[in-house]
Amino acid sequence: MGLIPWRLRKYTFQKGNKPYNKGKKYRNKTLPAEKGKFVRLPKDLYDLVTKSVHKKNVQLIPASTKSARFLRPKPPTKTEVEKCAENETKTGSEKNSFRLLRINELEQMWNEVFIEHRQISPMCTGFISWDLSAEQQRGAWREKASCNKCSYHSKMFNLYNEVIAKKRGRRTAAINLSIQVALNHIAISTTGLQKLFLGSNIPAPSTSSMQHSANVVSEIIEEYNQKDLVQKRKLLKEINILRGDNPNIINIQADGMYNNPIYSGMGKTPFQPATQCTYNMLENNTYKHSIVSTRQVSKLCSNKSEHKTKTKVKSHKGHCSANIEMHDSIGSEERWAKDCLLDLKNDGLEVQEITTDPDSRVSL
Repeated sequence: MGLIPWRLRKYTFQKGNKPYNKGKKYRNKTLPAEKGKFVRLPKDLYDLVTKSVHKKNVQLIPASTKSARFLRPKPPTKTEVEKCAENETKTGSEKNSFRLLRINELEQMWNEVFIEHRQISPMCTGFISWDLSAEQQRGAWREKASCNKCSYHSKMFNLYNEVIAKKRGRRTAAINLSIQVALNHIAISTTGLQKLFLGSNIPAPSTSSMQHSANVVSEIIEEYNQKDLVQKRKLLKEINILRGDNPNIINIQADGMYNNPIYSGMGKTPFQPATQCTYNMLENNTYKHSIVSTRQVSKLCSNKSEHKTKTKVKSHKGHCSANIEMHDSIGSEERWAKDCLLDLKNDGLEVQEITTDPDSRVSL
């Protein structure tokens, strides 16, 4: 160490000096707070830690002095299904899985592939197989074939039949629409169908594509249901004529069903807990008690970004699935019954007797 100038010597430690706090302890004094460590979490875990318990409250949970200090989140953790799919691709075990194919298109594909391969490489003795790296899934599958010895690659083949449509764009596979028709008659959702596919070792279609097909099918099903109800009302007239009764007089029973019971909000909220209602009218003239008129009521709109609480029905851009206002009483069964009775009146039917539950005002 060099010499210290004489001007600065009085500011240096002198021999024998003791620090002022030597031997002293902290008493009645708070220690400085320790700051949390920097951590980088996966996106799914980051959302669980920071987001509020209530979905409506989009604000993040305020961080305390002891909490970790979060960096920009990493990509979400891969699910077990995604890990298995990657493993199948790497190990080649994808060939042990199953596909949904149409036999007619499959026969045409292999016959065309064999003839074309023989013409291009007549001396080749290679093994022709599916090129799974190029396959495309559209509910059903598009496949191509390749040879493991020569450079032969076939074109892509649609192994499904398509639905002829008047609109421009790619045609829909018929199996996509037929599956959605079946799902409308059973209590299985899109997620449930995906689990059935994966359990059968069949690659499951994406949720967005299945939802798009469901939206297309739902409009067609609604149209055909209305035509079917008209046929049932005409059948009631024929039955009354065969019995020798007045063909225009029928007896009915009616009731409404809700996605949440109306009584479940008693003592909890002044509002009605239900947001969707299905009101059915059934005939009481035959032992089958068939539905002759129905109404579906909903306050929910699939276009959440445009449809707010004070937004009127069908007044925003895009599709609006709600058909009553948020302030309307969804438990007003007499209103839904009136709409159903108008359908009967338009077909020349009159109601002589009506059976309802005691909490309904339909009979008043």
